Amino acid sequence: MIAEVATDNGLPWGEIIIAFFGLVGILATAYFGYLAKRNEQVRLNHVENEVELHRFALSFDDFFREWQSIENDLKSLLEETCIDRFLVLRAFNGQEKPKWTNAIFQMRSDPKYFVDYKFVELDQDYIERLGTIVNSNKLKFTVDQIPESLTKSIYVAEDIKHSAWFHIASYDTQEGTRMITYCSFATIGDDPIDKQTEIKCQLIANRFKRIADSLMPHEHA
Repeated sequence: MIAEVATDNGLPWGEIIIAFFGLVGILATAYFGYLAKRNEQVRLNHVENEVELHRFALSFDDFFREWQSIENDLKSLLEETCIDRFLVLRAFNGQEKPKWTNAIFQMRSDPKYFVDYKFVELDQDYIERLGTIVNSNKLKFTVDQIPESLTKSIYVAEDIKHSAWFHIASYDTQEGTRMITYCSFATIGDDPIDKQTEIKCQLIANRFKRIADSLMPHEHA
């Protein structure tokens, strides 16, 4: 019998086997405990993801309510102040130096002057202006005081005299592309954008920023 066979050092094989299986049992218990704990963590992560998904879905309700209010404020801004044109734009393809920009939304005091800006290739002046609003949140300027550039040529073509840009959000994708979303308030009149109007523009931009912050991935910068 196994219990009667001894090892070279005199220990019965039976005791060694029993001890071995005891150790296996301890290790198995620990291992399955680890698996259970890991599975529980996976389950909790799944639940958290489900909650986040529902929160994201519900946020669209908030978005539509917020957007209706923003749209009304934009209409009032165009009707009651010197602002004649509002654009939301997104520059992309590049890290510190985006290459193109698109107008993804626009509202004008006179809709017949709609211009569809798609894949507008940026020059150095435009890239530097984007860098300014990313770092400082806003940039206000008079068109005839800026150097010859893409910005100036576009504004002259549209008879725009003054403009204010505000940063909304920046996001780096996993593919290494940076997207910068920003908005532009502009006027075709000679009157500059005064402080009171600038504050109204800033408040609207802040509301776009809040929406973007609630909807964009957590990695945005």
